[in-house]
Amino acid sequence: PRAIRQPYVNSRNRYWAQPVSREQRARFAEIRNSLVKRIADAGGAGRIMAGSDSPDLLMAYGWAMHREIAHLVRAGLTPWQALAAGTRNPAEFLGALNEWGTIAPGRRADLVLLSGNPLEDIANVGRIEAVSVGGRLFERPELDAMIRRGRLAIDGAAE
Repeated sequence: PRAIRQPYVNSRNRYWAQPVSREQRARFAEIRNSLVKRIADAGGAGRIMAGSDSPDLLMAYGWAMHREIAHLVRAGLTPWQALAAGTRNPAEFLGALNEWGTIAPGRRADLVLLSGNPLEDIANVGRIEAVSVGGRLFERPELDAMIRRGRLAIDGAAE
């Protein structure tokens, strides 16, 4: 609905009216990467969490997680540690590791099925073939249709 969509659109428009300079973005990334690396090197990799509130500027939910995980690898985490930052670590922090966050019998089967191994190349987190959530499987064509509907909603073509 317009009332939900409009604040996001307004924010996007305000940002692009005076975008943060390339130099400022680079400095932000440098500071972020330094902090992440220092935390990991001090033994805190298991405490780093990635989430939909990504610090990347105006990143959309979902895509922001992929970008944030890639940034964690660029900052010095291994792909395994970066994936844990978006799965296991938040579940442990929230006291829900026995329910979700890892793949094991009796846990929620919310999964993203990929066509490439993210341990070999973290960019493979974006090669989504299907998503299983809440007991329902969404395959690539249905995911693409959802993305199209989302784009239409953001552009104001759907109410």
